[in-house]
Amino acid sequence: MESRVLNPVQLFLLAIVVSIVIFSGIFVIRASGALQRLEFTHFDWMIGTMASEHPSSDAVVIAIVDEDLRNWGWPLPDQKLAEIIETLTDAKVAAIGVDIYRDNAVVDGRERLKAAFNDADAVWVTKLASSGGYSIEAPDFAHESDSVGFADIPVDYDSVARRGLVLVGQESGLSLALGTKLALLALAQNELQAWSDDPSVLLFGDTPVPRLVDGFGSYRGLDDTGYQILLEFGNELPIAEMVRAKDLLNGDVPIDQLRNRVAIIGVTSESIKDDFRTPLNSSAGSLFTYGVQIHAAFVQQLLNYAAQRSIPLKSPNRVSQAVLFLITAIGGATLGVVSRSAIVALLLGPGFGLAIFAGTSAIMSRDLWLPVVPMSLAWLLAFLITFLIVGWISRSQRRAIAQLFSDHLSPALADQIWKERDYIIAGGRSRPMRLQVSVLFADLAGSTTVGGSADPEKFMNWASRILNEMSRIARENGGFLEKFTGDGVLVVFGAPVPRTTKDQITDDAVAACRTALQIADSVEDFNRQTGLLADYNVRIGLNSGTVLSGTLGTKGSFQYNIMGDTVNVASRIEAFGKTLKDRHKNATRICLSEDLKELTEGLVVCEPVGKLRHDDEKSEIEIYQLIGMAKRGVSR
Repeated sequence: MESRVLNPVQLFLLAIVVSIVIFSGIFVIRASGALQRLEFTHFDWMIGTMASEHPSSDAVVIAIVDEDLRNWGWPLPDQKLAEIIETLTDAKVAAIGVDIYRDNAVVDGRERLKAAFNDADAVWVTKLASSGGYSIEAPDFAHESDSVGFADIPVDYDSVARRGLVLVGQESGLSLALGTKLALLALAQNELQAWSDDPSVLLFGDTPVPRLVDGFGSYRGLDDTGYQILLEFGNELPIAEMVRAKDLLNGDVPIDQLRNRVAIIGVTSESIKDDFRTPLNSSAGSLFTYGVQIHAAFVQQLLNYAAQRSIPLKSPNRVSQAVLFLITAIGGATLGVVSRSAIVALLLGPGFGLAIFAGTSAIMSRDLWLPVVPMSLAWLLAFLITFLIVGWISRSQRRAIAQLFSDHLSPALADQIWKERDYIIAGGRSRPMRLQVSVLFADLAGSTTVGGSADPEKFMNWASRILNEMSRIARENGGFLEKFTGDGVLVVFGAPVPRTTKDQITDDAVAACRTALQIADSVEDFNRQTGLLADYNVRIGLNSGTVLSGTLGTKGSFQYNIMGDTVNVASRIEAFGKTLKDRHKNATRICLSEDLKELTEGLVVCEPVGKLRHDDEKSEIEIYQLIGMAKRGVSR
């Protein structure tokens, strides 16, 4: 790579600037949720990698398969369900979950089913309605003993189930999930317990299990209604041991295999829709996971917490996550500016990026969910951008000079010239127009005195700094920098594109006020810095009215101009600020005309400070000093 044209301080500043830009971009993109797909893909891969190859130890699925449905019919008769529950009770299971919707009796055996259910530690599933209450009820006898739990499983925007509901609040009170109820039965715990350190956090055993909220891990824009937790899927598919209902009833399943375990009865048939996509499906090459398997994973996860075999996955808060990928952006940018060759760049850029990816992924296996994708992207982008900028910087000097002149040309003006290109080609100039505008006239007070005794280079740097800041702020607020007036600027809001509505004209007036206040803030910030040639003092005049616009000059030296009494009055209002020298101890004095005040009525705060005699020597103009933006107006 060619020799560097930046000194070490400039290289350092470049690295910092690029880091902040990359960080800001990734922060905004991530906040919008645009990175969720990538981050969830990584999360799913990690879940599949970390899952144990052994089935869950505490949960077992009693599976009703297609053959059972052909033999017994569907819906499954009450008599057959009663037989399954009785057999599980005799096997001394810890709890029984019935993951089959049953709000009406089926064929016969209702009384036997009721007796079997009431004699067991069992929970029957229900389905929540989106508007509250239950959309599918459990049998009456299950409700009588409050032995019901909802089966609803939330899914993310990509239709993957990564979350589980512990409970939801309804008009009738709290409703617990099927898995929550089964875990409590297995733990011989009558009700949920709150953590003494934070009553908003639930305990399972002695393990606090915080509620999943928006901003956790990679979640952005999460609907975190209810008490949700992340499903960690600690076991590979099929998650739990699958026992066929037929084998259970035929006595082909050893009793010891079921004792003290949570048994969940459910349908595992493609003909009965109860399947979901989970993080396990990608790694296992499976299309879906049955709902009863997800309930088993949920129960096992809660029991693991209670037995302290695992702890809930943690995630840094939003601020800490942002700091992490800011640090990686700074690291990438720093190495980018010191890399001297393409080979070194390849090793340091993608090489370190992969190292960060691998390292942060490994940390996730230690129960900490870091922003792996944003950190890796921040490193790679910051490194590549700084590396390319430094290699290109020596050839950018002419472009920078050209850009310096083009800064006087606003995007709006460029667009207007393009739209009026037929006039330019025919007559060599843009169409003259009468515009309704708001004008900002700013002057660097006392610059003549400062320049009289200062070193010319230091003075020009000192003056350029504030003038550049004024022009930057003006353009950010939609203003057109008409020209620099020596030690000041003339900014127009509403040119060159005509404003046709009252709201647009008002918006221009508000933008002019906002620009003036932001300039005042920047002046205060600059004056707090050390090493200034002199403190900045700025006077600003604001006015609204009609102007004429068009291009002046000859071919090859066109200049876009606005002119009229509105501009002249703005200049005189700026000069009027000299009389307010002792009124406020601010480094910036902002005065505005009554015309502009009327446009911004209720949107800005100002106070009358005197009258200005018009050039016609017949009329006077009421002058106001701008104090700030009104609370219900546009923010400063």
